Amino acid sequence: MSSLDLNGDHNCSLCLEVFSDLIKLRCGHNFCRDCFVNVLGSQERTRVDSSGRGDFCPGCMALSSNSDNQPYLQLETRSEPPEIPVAEISCTYCIHSQVLAIQSCLHCEASLCAAHLKVHTKSPEHILTKPTKSFNDSKCSIHKKILDLYCCQDNLSICISCHLDEHRGHQVCDFNEALEKLKKKIDFGLEILTSEKENIEKRIQRLQARQIDIQEKVANVAERACALFRNLRKQQEDLENKILNDVSSQEKQISLSVSNRILHLEKNRDELSRKIGNIKELYETPNPLLFSQWLKSDNNDLHKLRRDSIKYKKEDVKMAHALKEFDEGPVFQTLYTGLVHMVAALKRGIFVQEASDLLLDINTASNNVAVTEDLKELSCPGSDQWRIEKDERFDFSQVLSTRNFSSGRQYWDVETGDSGNFRLGVAYCTIERKGTQARIGNNDKSWCLGKEDDTFFAIHDSNKNCMERGFSCQKIRIYLDYEAGQVSFYELGDSIRHLHTFTATFTEPLHAAFCIFLTSWVRILS
Repeated sequence: MSSLDLNGDHNCSLCLEVFSDLIKLRCGHNFCRDCFVNVLGSQERTRVDSSGRGDFCPGCMALSSNSDNQPYLQLETRSEPPEIPVAEISCTYCIHSQVLAIQSCLHCEASLCAAHLKVHTKSPEHILTKPTKSFNDSKCSIHKKILDLYCCQDNLSICISCHLDEHRGHQVCDFNEALEKLKKKIDFGLEILTSEKENIEKRIQRLQARQIDIQEKVANVAERACALFRNLRKQQEDLENKILNDVSSQEKQISLSVSNRILHLEKNRDELSRKIGNIKELYETPNPLLFSQWLKSDNNDLHKLRRDSIKYKKEDVKMAHALKEFDEGPVFQTLYTGLVHMVAALKRGIFVQEASDLLLDINTASNNVAVTEDLKELSCPGSDQWRIEKDERFDFSQVLSTRNFSSGRQYWDVETGDSGNFRLGVAYCTIERKGTQARIGNNDKSWCLGKEDDTFFAIHDSNKNCMERGFSCQKIRIYLDYEAGQVSFYELGDSIRHLHTFTATFTEPLHAAFCIFLTSWVRILS
């Protein structure tokens, strides 16, 4: 901070900054073009020369116009665009009209236009600066004096009273001098902060892009799921209608057969009722004519009546056998077949297959691993299995599957013992077979979930991510989406709980991989 210097070689006499679009008057004073024009606009033209012109130098009040009506001589023009001006501040002393201030005095806490700046005191304590309203920022909060000193010991801006009081004996220098010394440090700090800001913005952009990708993927998965459910509902409705139609058709056939049988029996019943009535009438009211008619009819032939009775019974048995019972077998067979087709369609819709033929490759099993005859379970008994040494055999207690996966979505379920340590996951066939780096998870060719000393973790290329919460259930599902580059692990308890997902770009076929330790065992359930 310094007072107004009208003869400065590098700074404008009005704004105290390095010249912008420099002009030089005939009297020798230098100004910025904008500062000079603003001063001319606010001058009270009380002095004029013989030609009637009245443009004066703001420094010495000498006439600035020449005989050719040229008020100044332009020495340099900068191509840089002008800075955006600060908020306009009015002169404190121009109370009758609003005139823009071009300087502020920190001592007086006043802003000055060009006219009042001429008559302002040039004493050193009256420090001039750009127009401002924040005078308290440049003054000591205790002594209300200008903070024009800097305490190097306390790293604090102070006033002269502070220097004579609590900072007595401290190393003190001029504030502007300290500012110059700190510029390199400030510039370096600014560079660090700017770089960090740019990095944060890049991370934000990456996260925003990832968020958009996730939203798009979620929308796609939701649409696929809705389409599957719509298809399932349609298949369910079609199957339900077919079942109901089959039941209704069978019911109609049986009902028609029963109705026909009822009509036939009712007819026989009515005929017998008529014959019985005739006999009773003849018995109760003897009539020679009726008696003669009865004797001539078949009703008096007891043998014939007995034969007719036997005939009725045979017909009744025959028709009874002809009646169909309701058979629920075809109904439930149709229901079962329809549901099987629906499940098959559902699997095709989500493209997930269970790796039902997953077996352990005995040729890769180390000699301290025991494998059951069905090639589904491995354990670590601690004794040598005396297998023939092969290049593909591990020297550590682990084994790969015979089957590999190079596309699609697959899953398989495994069960582990409630004690002992293990690692489960996937690995390339090109994984090393000897040494510590051959253990799954310790290299960039395998991805696995593990348990060691009650600590649960996911590991790839020796980068171990410990889980805050383990899993209590011994059943685990491994899900592989080869094209998406994902391997996920789930706990199969009362509900399915996600444990961890690896994301990578797979470049080789993957095998299921199993690693166990003493007292532990693993069995493939799929």
